[in-house]
Parts: sequence; structure tokens; C-alpha cells
Amino acid sequence: MNMKNEVYGKFQDDTGEEFYCPVNEVADNRVVSEWEVENCVEVSTAGRYSGNLTVIDLDAE
Repeated sequence: MNMKNEVYGKFQDDTGEEFYCPVNEVADNRVVSEWEVENCVEVSTAGRYSGNLTVIDLDAE
């Protein structure tokens, strides 16, 4: 995973847990699959390291 060049969006898995995932690697607009979550970062974890991810608001698009 190359975090410096990736653009991330906020997604949920089927249990409702939120993740930041590369927007170009998620098939569904809102729900990330078990396979896709391998390339994601939990929102709670990313919050501790703010500034390291480029996150866009998918609802604004």
C-alpha cells in the first residue's frame, strides 16, 4: 500500500465498522468487502496518525 500517492474515502464493512480505503480499489460506493478491507485503514487507527492520509469526502462528489 502506497499511502503517499493514494486518495482515500470513508467506507464501512458489513458490520458497520468504518475504514479509509483507496477510492480506486473499492467496487461498491459505500460498503467494502472482506477482501478489499486488506488495503484499508480503520478510521479509529488513522485518527491517531492524522495528516498521513489524503481523504476525500465521497458524499460531496
